[in-house]
Amino acid sequence: MPIYEYQCESCDLIYEAMQSISAAPHEVCPECSGRLERIFSPPSLNLGHFVSGTAEKHTRRLTFEQQAKEEEDRLLKHAEKTGIKYSDLFEDHEHH
Repeated sequence: MPIYEYQCESCDLIYEAMQSISAAPHEVCPECSGRLERIFSPPSLNLGHFVSGTAEKHTRRLTFEQQAKEEEDRLLKHAEKTGIKYSDLFEDHEHH
C-alpha cells in the first residue's frame, strides 16, 4: 500500500498517510482543519544497501547446498531445544 504525503496550506503541517491507490485523498488538516494538498515524495528504494544485518542475511544469494546446510542446522538446533528427535521432525509420506 502506498504512503502519501500531505501538506496543510494553512499551518504547513506535513504528514504521511498509508492509503490504497483507490482511496480518496485527505482534504482536511488534522491540526487546524485547513485545506490539505497531496505533495510529491520520492519513492523509497533499496538498491542493495541494506539497513540491517537481518535484511542482508535473508536476501543474500546462497547455493542450494548452503541453503540446505543452514536449514539442517536450524532443524538440529530446534530438535535439541525442544527435545524432539531430529528424525521425528519429518513426515513419512510413504506410510500415510
